[in-house]
Amino acid sequence: MRQSDIEGLFPAVYRASIGEEGPLRALVAVMETMHELPERELDNFEATLHPRRTRDAFVPMLARWVDLAWLWTEARDASAGASGRPVLLEHVGLLRELVASAADLSQWRGTARGLVAFLRRATGLDEIELVESPPSETGEQQPFHVQVVLPHRANQPRLRALVTRIIEMEKPAHLTYEIVFANPTRS
Repeated sequence: MRQSDIEGLFPAVYRASIGEEGPLRALVAVMETMHELPERELDNFEATLHPRRTRDAFVPMLARWVDLAWLWTEARDASAGASGRPVLLEHVGLLRELVASAADLSQWRGTARGLVAFLRRATGLDEIELVESPPSETGEQQPFHVQVVLPHRANQPRLRALVTRIIEMEKPAHLTYEIVFANPTRS
């Protein structure tokens, strides 16, 4: 809001006494400064709600709106502090992509396609595969069991924790699973 707009909100008796200098002029200048940030946010409200264009600090709020808060709310470490930043995800860009694709992912929840898509977006790894009803050590198929196959480079505590958490939240309740790290293929 410009100073002239703010002055128009004052009663006539105050407007007449504003003048070029003085306490009322200083008050109007302070009011203009205080309105600047909220007005800028309102002017760009569409960008504020867009997961790929909003500021980093607002992405966790958008994640809560699409029910993705479980990615970090119970898994904070001391370095996250009160900021609530995700500690399992590598960076906020991955959370942005999950929020942007939340509607698409939710329609495939509980399916192999949905689980693989979620894991790929959350980890940034395209090499994730899912083997349904894999053979056991005795060669028999294991119904209601899946192997989540990750590339060997993903065998890190942070990624294992993230993958485990996603599988636990996204798989059907009756399904058992195991995480397998594939050895790199040599050509």
